[in-house]
Amino acid sequence: MLVLQGVSKKFGDKVILEDVDLHIKPGEFVYLTGPSGAGKSTLLSLILREQLPDSGTIMVDSEDISKIKDKDVYKLRRKIGFVFQDYRLLPTKNSFENISIALEIIGKTKKQIKERVEELLSLVGLEDRIYNFPWQLSGGEKQRLAIARAMALEPKIIVADEPTGNLDAANSWEILNLLVKLNKDMETTTLLATHDLNLVKNLKKRTIHLEGGRITSHD
Repeated sequence: MLVLQGVSKKFGDKVILEDVDLHIKPGEFVYLTGPSGAGKSTLLSLILREQLPDSGTIMVDSEDISKIKDKDVYKLRRKIGFVFQDYRLLPTKNSFENISIALEIIGKTKKQIKERVEELLSLVGLEDRIYNFPWQLSGGEKQRLAIARAMALEPKIIVADEPTGNLDAANSWEILNLLVKLNKDMETTTLLATHDLNLVKNLKKRTIHLEGGRITSHD
């Protein structure tokens, strides 16, 4: 479950988010739309606890994340898989290594890591790219690898910030369909921020629209 109540955020005198209320049920797939500067990325950043709201509460899995000690934020982030527009893959690591690093950090054995990485690469259709580096992958392949990495620790929530922003139409649909499949098969709560209204119109899901830092509609 992901719940925001009365969340506001300012940078200096500029209001970025104002009194935002949002309730996303476990296993739900939700679009977050709005023009550039509407506050979408800031909202996602708050959910990941990269920063704190000025007021209001954010509950992830029934826990108020503002009360989490800094040293324990990593526990929250294990529950949330984050997918970025610019992929944020490690350029000096191959596909296997980009996924395995998170598993190594939590102490998985080499056998467990190998099995999990191979499972994830197969899931996103990159089993034949296991030893390729990011520079050897297309944009769509990079994003599929980024999604596999985000799923490595079996998160309860996937948050995607403009995941198709750097892709052409065909690859955009491929990425969207992959996220929908993961949402359905893994019952992963998914919040996808996008400005691409074609994706929103052609795959009907609940849509929350941000404008000027406020939620202006729920469809």
